Order: sequence, then structure tokens, then C-alpha cells
Amino acid sequence: MKPTKQDDLELTTIQKWSSALLLFLIFIFICFVSVFGIGAPKNIQTWTNTSSVFYNLTSTCIAVISLILLLNIWKDNRKELKETREALQDQLNIQNFTVTKETVTSVIFQIKELNKRHIILIENNYNYVIKSVGERGDLDFTSLTINNNGNSDQFTHSNFFEEYFLSVGSKNISNDYSHPNNYKSLIFDKNFFIYKDKIIALGLLLNSVRFEEYKKILRVILYPELSIFTWLFMIEISSHIHLYEKENSHINMKAVFTEIANLVYLQIESKKLLDWLSEEAINNIEAENIACKEV
Repeated sequence: MKPTKQDDLELTTIQKWSSALLLFLIFIFICFVSVFGIGAPKNIQTWTNTSSVFYNLTSTCIAVISLILLLNIWKDNRKELKETREALQDQLNIQNFTVTKETVTSVIFQIKELNKRHIILIENNYNYVIKSVGERGDLDFTSLTINNNGNSDQFTHSNFFEEYFLSVGSKNISNDYSHPNNYKSLIFDKNFFIYKDKIIALGLLLNSVRFEEYKKILRVILYPELSIFTWLFMIEISSHIHLYEKENSHINMKAVFTEIANLVYLQIESKKLLDWLSEEAINNIEAENIACKEV
């Protein structure tokens, strides 16, 4: 294992102090020889003076060395405390990420369950109405009144999202397929209100992740769990909430929208599919500079 720059710096510091102490001792030795000479003196007073000098010098050196050692110990303790604090923070971040991951996974599961619910799309002279029929076992077409010249189709929510965006997308790409304005508003039908809380929860949970590395992992994990049509639907709903409900809510609707839009924008393979969104949602994406946040 190669020494780090910090280790090299500490070694250099020790070498400097050691060299300075050695020079100091040599200087004292030269001063002693110049005063007392070389050899063992016979006068007891000389021995007394010599011992006194050495005692004072030794005490001074020991005090300096002790101060240096205490300073190094203090630095080491501070470094260890910092590393311990960082390790604890990393552990806490991992725990928080794990909890967030489990929670967002649960939210995605709830959305997938909602996608299994069934609706009936009724069309009469290009006037569209959605009727909820619950789960497959609860289907009861006899309870619906359909005009003689009307048509109806049964969809799961997820199949309807696919049909909706393929239809709207076809209109955006070519002019041979058109629907009246009321078709475009179908995704805001009351039957889809049940998604609102789930979308808000997902956006706020993603926004609570402070480290971009963890957020990237969540985006990669979550995106394949739902179809692109469900994600486009969630962008539409979060955009609508952001634009029309932000003034009447204490929730950060902007964060909800930007997190959902960023997740889709950074994971979607073809950005052209975003053209299937409404003009309102596209303008909202541009206004929030979602495209500029690609990494």
C-alpha cells in the first residue's frame, strides 16, 4: 500500500523537528566544551555546575518533546474523530437510502396495482366518457347506458395510457388521426385521481435523497418497473398539479414535478417520445430546464 500525501507530510514534519532538536543538542555540546573543556574535571563545583546545566537543558528538551507529542496526539485524535464522524454519516446515509428505496418500491408496487384496474371508454359522436368498473370480476356492462350509435372499449388503466399516448402521439406525428379536445383531457378524469397521492409521494421521496449518486441508483431501479406510457401519464399529472395546485398546497409541487420529469428524461431511450406529452407539460419541462439537467 503506497503512502498517502498526508503520511508524507507528517513524516516530513517529524524529520524537521528531529533535525532541529539534534542541531540544538549539538549547539549545547559545543557551548559546554567551550566553557568546561574536554575531559572529567576534578573540582566538585564543576560537576555541580555541569549537572545543573544538563538538568535545565534536559528539562527544556523534554518539555519541548512532550509538547510536540501532545500536539501530534491531538491531531491524530481529531483526525480519528473526523473519520469516525464521516463513517457514521455514511452509515446513516446508507440506512436512509435503504429505507427510501424500500418505500419508493412500495409506492411503485401500489401504482402497478392501480394499473390493473379496469375502465370502460365510451365514445358517442367523438364525445368520450370513462366509466370505472373496478377489477375484472366486477365488470357489469348491463349497468351502463350506451346509445345505439355509441361504442365502448374495455381497458386496464395501463392499456388505456398506452392507447391514449399512442393516439395523441400519432396526431403529433401526422395529421391522419385526430380526436376532439375532450379526448385529451381524459387522463385528468376523476377515475385517475387515485394516482395523485402516489405521484406526490414518489416525487417527494426522490427529492429527499440528497446525494445524487443514490438518486441515480433509484432512477435506474424505478424506471423499468413501469411502462413509458405510465411514466408519461405521471409527468402529465405532476405537471398539472404543479401548475394549478401549488398555490393551494403546502407541498412542494415543483419538486414533485421536477423529480418525476428528471427521472423519465434521464432514463428514456428516445427523447422524441416526450413529444407525445401535452403542450402544457412540454412547456413546463422547458420552464424548469429539465433538459439542461441531463448528466
